[in-house]
Amino acid sequence: AALFDSIAISAIAPESPGWTARARAWALTHKATALAAANDTAALKPLADSIFRIGARSGFGRDWRLHHYVRGLLLARQGRSAVAEREFQRALYSVRGGFSRINFELARMYLLRGNPDEAVGILAPTLLRGPLEASNLYLTRTELHIAMGEALALAGRDDDAAAHYRWVLDAWKAADPAFHTRRDEISRRLAELTRG
Repeated sequence: AALFDSIAISAIAPESPGWTARARAWALTHKATALAAANDTAALKPLADSIFRIGARSGFGRDWRLHHYVRGLLLARQGRSAVAEREFQRALYSVRGGFSRINFELARMYLLRGNPDEAVGILAPTLLRGPLEASNLYLTRTELHIAMGEALALAGRDDDAAAHYRWVLDAWKAADPAFHTRRDEISRRLAELTRG
């Protein structure tokens, strides 16, 4: 969060106020993501308000919507998933080429609402058809495969879910110790899906 705050402060292009706004809104959005991941939600509403004001001066349409993503993060952490879902939907700029974390968070809300097919639908463009660079750099392929596996399993598509879990296990076969607990959980899920 501190790093992205510094990036936002230093993003100045006097000859291009639109570029400055774009860079600042983007950096502050990543600051909000870091704070939400740490469950430090006190700054999220003021950040969303700042991103709304700053993003409106950007020439890039994605930035006009980023404040909805930050509001969604806050609402999700408050347990207000229905309202968070609407904010994440408003944040979408491009389902396939937009900010992949929005798809990821929106899929989580769909799963909470018991709609795994919608979760699969919003994850698939990012995982299967999205680029590996640009705004997809902010979510690992492994996290996307885990989320897709969960959604597919809940949708009753066990074989498809198993394929995603196998991908994760292959990616984490020599994982650092910090990932062993999660790897073991995915292994357990895969065993449950393929049993019988």
